[in-house]
Amino acid sequence: MKCYKLQFLLLLFTYSFYVIASDGKVFPEGNPLIENGELYDVRIESELSDKDLESYRNKKINPVMYVMEVVKNSDGRHFKVFIMDPPKQNKPGEKKEDEPILFEPVGFDYKPVKKQVGAEYFSIDIPFEIKSESRFAKFMVLGLLVLMLLIPIVFFGNKKYRQKMKSVKRKRKLKGRAQELIELAKPAKNRRDHEKIYILKKEFKKLIDLDQTNFESYLSDINLVQYKQHWSDADLAGINSKFETLGELRVRRGI
Repeated sequence: MKCYKLQFLLLLFTYSFYVIASDGKVFPEGNPLIENGELYDVRIESELSDKDLESYRNKKINPVMYVMEVVKNSDGRHFKVFIMDPPKQNKPGEKKEDEPILFEPVGFDYKPVKKQVGAEYFSIDIPFEIKSESRFAKFMVLGLLVLMLLIPIVFFGNKKYRQKMKSVKRKRKLKGRAQELIELAKPAKNRRDHEKIYILKKEFKKLIDLDQTNFESYLSDINLVQYKQHWSDADLAGINSKFETLGELRVRRGI
């Protein structure tokens, strides 16, 4: 492939890149021939301080050179640069922002070959890694915020659910007990049956829907004879009569 002077290449793309060589120049260190996809040492000619030159590490200093390292030794100051693909020409009617040349390349023979070594394929490009980490950090923060919002919702929602289930279980248990009391009272015809109801009177009042006045009268009659050794037929008939005034026993509403 025919070699081209880098200056000629830059002139070829002057409509895409606006040359501003304000920070210095770079010169070949030995052989002036350079290829895209390779690393080279280039000599720096600039009035910038060593500290200022360090700021160009991991930066693009012209359309084809990307600084990997800044080297200072007895031979002077150098950049170790990665040579990138030649700039793409603009499509007809397409406009791009001018890309300044921070360090003007002087005396190079640029030999572009068919490689994909642009920034998008350059895996050790630190600014791109930092951008990726920053994006990851944003997702992490967003995830933590969502988690912080979900925790109280789940906690209080679960707490309310547990309370509701506890209430349901309690009502179910009380309703079951009320049914047991109704079944117990259905055959009440003798002293033993009536005395059981008397013993469980608090539960009957709480769980069974009945006329409280009639129920109290029924309990009072039982209380009058419950300490007798034997109930007479009249005693049992009177209590049975009072029990019948209670009517049909049903589970209290709300249980």
